[in-house]
Amino acid sequence: MNKTVSKAWQQYENGKQHKRRINLYENIRRNERFYRGEQWYGSAAELPRPIFNIIRRIIDYLVGNIVSNRVSIRYTDESLPYIDKESDAETLRSALEVLGGNAAYRWEHEHMDNMLYRLMLDAAISGDGILYCSWDPSARSSPLLSGDIKTQTVDNTNIFVADVNLADIQSQDYIILSGRQSVSSLKNEARENGQSEGDIK
Repeated sequence: MNKTVSKAWQQYENGKQHKRRINLYENIRRNERFYRGEQWYGSAAELPRPIFNIIRRIIDYLVGNIVSNRVSIRYTDESLPYIDKESDAETLRSALEVLGGNAAYRWEHEHMDNMLYRLMLDAAISGDGILYCSWDPSARSSPLLSGDIKTQTVDNTNIFVADVNLADIQSQDYIILSGRQSVSSLKNEARENGQSEGDIK
């Protein structure tokens, strides 16, 4: 069996080490306990332990205020250069309407209002709210087409970037997302992507 460590695995391990160094894992565990009302966790004192979970009330209030405002995606030609031909301007307006309609459909299809609530709650508890969009070739988007965009939230403990000081995610040299899957599903995925049975084992 090949015992070499890939470059991606080393980058992943370096990212985990950085998160441990800044105490991210323990801070998030503590924040989640406080949100759940377990403020006395780890205390050995034999005193009464009153609990009035003001943290949860504050977070729920703030998150509720943010997500109660309807959010949508709107495309506009306001910042584009001046177009003097009316036919070009009409073509552009039609294209923007199509983009807007598609964005509204995607918003409903992906249940983005519910996802935004989870995203804001993650941000309030752990410090970051992350959405990840990917292409799922197995999804049935219509009777004639297969494949669709899949959107999911990602915990900040499961994302690893090249430069933690660079806020622009698009400028990162690499982004690693970690997660869990069953061994059987990973073997099936490897078979679908043409891996040999020896490598799969």
